[in-house]
Amino acid sequence: MLRVLITAALVLMVVFTGIGLATSKAWGWSEYASDALYVVYAPVINNERVQFFVNLDTGVEQQLVWNDKALHKVISCSPNGRTLAFLTDSSHLYVMTREGILYERPIDPGYLLERVSDNGMVALMRNDGAALRVTAAQADSSAPAQSDERYNHYEVSTQGLELWTSSVNGVQLKSPNGALLLSLPNTYMGRWLAPESFFAVTYLSGPGSSLNTSSGQYLIDIPTRNWVRLSNSPYLFAISPDGEKVAAYDVAADASPYRDQMVIPKLLALSSVKTHAPPAIDWPTCFLTFRPQMLIDGS
Repeated sequence: MLRVLITAALVLMVVFTGIGLATSKAWGWSEYASDALYVVYAPVINNERVQFFVNLDTGVEQQLVWNDKALHKVISCSPNGRTLAFLTDSSHLYVMTREGILYERPIDPGYLLERVSDNGMVALMRNDGAALRVTAAQADSSAPAQSDERYNHYEVSTQGLELWTSSVNGVQLKSPNGALLLSLPNTYMGRWLAPESFFAVTYLSGPGSSLNTSSGQYLIDIPTRNWVRLSNSPYLFAISPDGEKVAAYDVAADASPYRDQMVIPKLLALSSVKTHAPPAIDWPTCFLTFRPQMLIDGS
């Protein structure tokens, strides 16, 4: 359970009114704790990104493959860590859980995997900003509530709420009926956290910034409209389903000689976990609560 929340005085130009101050309290994430926890990450080896995962209990890392071929495209875990999605080089989408493949379907070439939700719905986007919401039954196009800018990241929750990120407008929250609920300038990479009533953003301070606060990672609680500072680091990181751990690239300034390694600290308490030796750069993607047996070499 995430036990410590840091009060952050924030004043935002948002559609919602009355966004509150985050006060110290306990958040109910303990129901998403798991006896087994894995981190999916992508080291860049010989100028090529290859997908791996590591068991946090044993430290054993293994490469993820499909039909004896390495997976190079993005792999996504759901916020609760119980669903995994990936695209093959031939643009075939697979969504799986601990029990096996949930569904599979071909995807038009050019779409990239953005995120899978807790119920297995998948968000995909092309470089031109066109987006799809995909389930086992259908694939529907989607568009932001404000379409005057090109968006570069898109996620959808089980409830149909959508997060859109653009370099100009920042992160925007769209309702299932298409209404703009939140507009968050100077933020990027909105991403859902368990139980999909929270999402995290990265805020960058600087000239023209709308907040009198420092850059870092912030959690936004939709029901209470509270903001919580998670970290002063401007680097993106993945948060475990129970909110206890993060996986990040180059977070700890004192991580030398493994500065380019992935670190797996408890939230607000840094400690490093060495994976590949330099010069590989390990980019953490997400947390899983099951061993993806079907994607392990030799299975």
